[in-house]
Amino acid sequence: MTLTCNSAAKDSAVCRRWRMAGVRSQHTNFERPIGAWRLLKLVRRGGLIAVDNTLALSGAPIIELGSRSTHAQAMLAFNELACKDERVDEAMLTVGEGLTLLRVR
Repeated sequence: MTLTCNSAAKDSAVCRRWRMAGVRSQHTNFERPIGAWRLLKLVRRGGLIAVDNTLALSGAPIIELGSRSTHAQAMLAFNELACKDERVDEAMLTVGEGLTLLRVR
């Protein structure tokens, strides 16, 4: 069964039951990483949210791309939010183009 964040968040039976969820940040959809915060309603305490492609874009580090890329700006903003959000513990892995793991507190 496949659920979207929006449909699952409306179903109270689904809330806070998932152990793990993933967000694939696609280079064509800049808002995707922000969907990770919607998953906080669905993933139980101690559960993981994995966000893909958080450190590089087509092999170039996002920190170097900065203002030249809308996607890089979105990922930099996501990484900043993840670092400061007290609802999660963050770990960034340098696998592929970056994988951020968020453990729900």
